[in-house]
Amino acid sequence: MFTPGQVSEMLDIPPSSLRRYATEYSDKLSETARQTGKRRLYSDNDVMLLKRIRQYTRQRKTPEQIRQLLDVVEPEPTTNALALVPEVLQAFESLAGEINDMRSEIAALKDEIDRLKLPWWRKLRPK
Repeated sequence: MFTPGQVSEMLDIPPSSLRRYATEYSDKLSETARQTGKRRLYSDNDVMLLKRIRQYTRQRKTPEQIRQLLDVVEPEPTTNALALVPEVLQAFESLAGEINDMRSEIAALKDEIDRLKLPWWRKLRPK
């Protein structure tokens, strides 16, 4: 959950615009985002919706047009960053394995070059 200040900063909009969006499109937001008299908290879905509202507003769409677009267009799927941890960890381990394989291949190629009978000046390698 995000505070209004965090959402305002994430979306690069003034807090007054965020309040206006939250009031005008309260039926589209979660219950915690439309609370009055209490501190509002925005979910990931709320932030995605507000991002779309901001985008449509910057395209000079009217509130009526925005409502129609919000009704027609499905919200973007949200992915929690923690849900990606196993995938990222697996990709990291895979890359680490590939790097180790490449290091082994490089070492084998260096050994092969050293075994070749080349003039001494061709064996020189920069350090």
